[in-house]
Amino acid sequence: MKKIFFITLILVIIFFGIIMLQDNGIPEFSIINNVEVHIGGVGQEENTNLVFYDGSNIEEIRNIHSQLNGYKDPKVCTWFLDVELRYKLNSGKKKVYTFKKVRPVNDYFAVIYNSLEYKRQVNPIYKLSEDDITHVIIRDSYNDRHKEFKINDKEIVSGLLSQSIKAYDDYDNNKEYYLIADVEFYHGEELLANSMILREQAIWYDTLKANKELLDLYVSVDEVKEVIIEDRNSGKKIITKDSNLIRLVLDNYFGWHSNQSSQYSVELIMKDKTMRHWYGSFLKDAVPNEIVSLFD
Repeated sequence: MKKIFFITLILVIIFFGIIMLQDNGIPEFSIINNVEVHIGGVGQEENTNLVFYDGSNIEEIRNIHSQLNGYKDPKVCTWFLDVELRYKLNSGKKKVYTFKKVRPVNDYFAVIYNSLEYKRQVNPIYKLSEDDITHVIIRDSYNDRHKEFKINDKEIVSGLLSQSIKAYDDYDNNKEYYLIADVEFYHGEELLANSMILREQAIWYDTLKANKELLDLYVSVDEVKEVIIEDRNSGKKIITKDSNLIRLVLDNYFGWHSNQSSQYSVELIMKDKTMRHWYGSFLKDAVPNEIVSLFD
């Protein structure tokens, strides 16, 4: 009987030992109150401290923890960040895990970086109030167009602030965006926060169309003399002055995106001779059918 008892005890110990090994020290989701994440450190490119309470973020951090348990130091001297995960449990206890020389951190934390809880901790735009802002400066992304606006009107400033917050709420790190203009919020000479007007975020259009001057940030068909579209695979080129095609290009083209670029390149030749030619392409999975059909 004793022998059976000891065999059973050994099996139980082995079983729970396997469970402990599988767990890798990661606290169970149900006992976690919050997780503090520290990325970087002294002498590193970043030194950021964040706290997460949202359940989906805590689950994602546990997933990241599981991945980092198998991480091996790449033995490099640069381009790395330390990661420390500090779990605060419902009991009040803390469990801390440190991972050295992690690279690339952005890949591990991609889902976290897309969350509202993360954005609201790191982006100054969320901490601004209208009373903080004396004026806004909007700069066209194309410097040679010389489009720059200084806005003091409180009503427009308020709209730009609320719109910027909505835009960052909706911003998806996994998508490609085309920059129309930079937005800068100031208190006197002090830059408080930045925002961006992106072509793919249609929510900006309603805000800007209320001010015709600001609407000029969007490049008009009238500014373009002609567009050259080339199929780089065949070498065939098409030169067009058709306003509908020009508008289609303006609404869909990007700058070069290396392996994300399609086979179709575009060159915009502006009527204003002081402006450089603008070059770009379409993303592989976003070439308008009208462009493809030009080369059939």
